[in-house]
Amino acid sequence: MNPSEKPSFSNHEFEAPLFSIGVTTYNRPKLLKETLISILTQTQSDFEVIIGNDFVEQPISKETLGMHDPRLRIINYPQNLGEFENMNTLLAKSKGRYFTWLGDDDMYLPTFLENIHQALTKFDFPSCVFTTFISGATPPDNMCDFHTAQPEGELISGRQFLQRYLNRSIQVQGLWGVFDREYITRLGGIKLLCNEFHHPLYGDNLLAIQCGLLEKLVYIDAPLVFFRTHEKSVSWTTSDLGAYITAQENLWQESMTIFRHESLADDFESNLSLLFKWSIRDILAVVRRSQKVNIPQIKMYLSLLRKYMKFLKSPRFYWQTRMYEVRITLRLILSIMKKNYYL
Repeated sequence: MNPSEKPSFSNHEFEAPLFSIGVTTYNRPKLLKETLISILTQTQSDFEVIIGNDFVEQPISKETLGMHDPRLRIINYPQNLGEFENMNTLLAKSKGRYFTWLGDDDMYLPTFLENIHQALTKFDFPSCVFTTFISGATPPDNMCDFHTAQPEGELISGRQFLQRYLNRSIQVQGLWGVFDREYITRLGGIKLLCNEFHHPLYGDNLLAIQCGLLEKLVYIDAPLVFFRTHEKSVSWTTSDLGAYITAQENLWQESMTIFRHESLADDFESNLSLLFKWSIRDILAVVRRSQKVNIPQIKMYLSLLRKYMKFLKSPRFYWQTRMYEVRITLRLILSIMKKNYYL
């Protein structure tokens, strides 16, 4: 169905839908329309979409979007809340049994919700379902080509999920998990780990790590979400090294509390070592895309990292992490030298 048409979905006007999808947006009208089309043309129709518009200068309406679907709700904020507060506001305003977020530049494959619904039904409605994703600057011509067989969901323990998430054997985004709304509300939604106004750095990672405490969840090994990477996306534009350092330290602290839980305690050092390794890789990526490199900040970060590495009591995990940090530090030095900065 064409999203510009006015379909009749009377049940969505009077009953709570199964799914709520929160879309945060700020001045991306063209990409937002592409995102909404990918949602409104889902093969599973029992959902609502809530748009939180932070661009005060240009309110959004169904008329300006050219979309009159009754499942669409729009909130134009009187002031810019920032992405963190916007996301949690959409969660609070949602009505569905299950909730998820989608960025205003990302897209769903047509069967995303259908596959999620099948997994929920098959596994007796767990607290969370994750899928993997594809990424690129532009969506493929036929996104359906990325999986031809019916995706099979896998019921795994939170402990298994956490291990596979941290060692990157599965690729998921915490924000794109489809969560039981009561469960994610109890978690408090997305947590702010630094003072970066626009982007809640590592909030999505913490959300995935928190799922390690679940008894069971579902993972669907199929790329059902398109993650758009472009020069205005967060992964390209956020290069505030200080914000990353602050957010990482808070992520480590929050994660260590989770890793110490009795259900995960046996994996404490393994999980912490893996977390440190990809944290270091992230800092390298930030330095590589930064226009200016702050040498004292890098030295401070390495000192902070070594302080936290003392929680790795096992020589095996300590030295594995230490040697990894040394290799990444050498790459940092090379990156800095290429930018014509000197230690």
